Amino acid sequence: MRMRLAVIGWLVSAAVLAPTGPARGDAPQEAASLYKTAVSAYRTRQYRQAEGLLAKFVKTYPTNECVPVAYLQLATCRERLKDEEGFQQALDGVIKRFFGSPAWFCAYGAKLARAKALKDAEGYLATLEEMVRQAGEAPLDLGANIARTYSAYRYAEYHRRHFDPVAGRMGRILRKPGWIMDVVAVADTPQRAQRALRALAGTYRRYAGGLPTDWQYARVLLLRR
Repeated sequence: MRMRLAVIGWLVSAAVLAPTGPARGDAPQEAASLYKTAVSAYRTRQYRQAEGLLAKFVKTYPTNECVPVAYLQLATCRERLKDEEGFQQALDGVIKRFFGSPAWFCAYGAKLARAKALKDAEGYLATLEEMVRQAGEAPLDLGANIARTYSAYRYAEYHRRHFDPVAGRMGRILRKPGWIMDVVAVADTPQRAQRALRALAGTYRRYAGGLPTDWQYARVLLLRR
């Protein structure tokens, strides 16, 4: 419940306070110019240059509305540069500063995806438990794509309803299983399956029979283990 309220609060504040473009914030013209230069380098895959500019941007203009997505872009640059520590630090910056925001979910999605790619089952489950402990429940849908522009972020993320299994979202999930199947893949032992079920218990209790098909199937697989 508290996570739903946090998400709603974030969406309302974004709708009421956010301008149509990324020029608002502290020292708006200077911030917009720096961010525009950073994004230009980012889009042309000049990741070393973009990384420096984005790091400067989030440090110099911490209240600018582009900062959440700038952190995600910064993480992408560091990922491309094979800077694992810096990659994780950028994602942690989002998690610490923007609780309940769309960027917060993206950051956790990226951390989970990285742990799975590295075959770090313990790290994956610890991250899952940490996310759920803060959110109160697991989101039905969780994206890991952090390589996005400001406009794409606003379009794709500010309108998502992470905790509402409405028909349209359920239909999409039916066509393509979501992140819950990653949990099943990682929880490959009885002990890990038990940890995953404990972490997801709140979501399963909340929705009961109204869960998307992939979530129902995942629960069956985890229980079998």
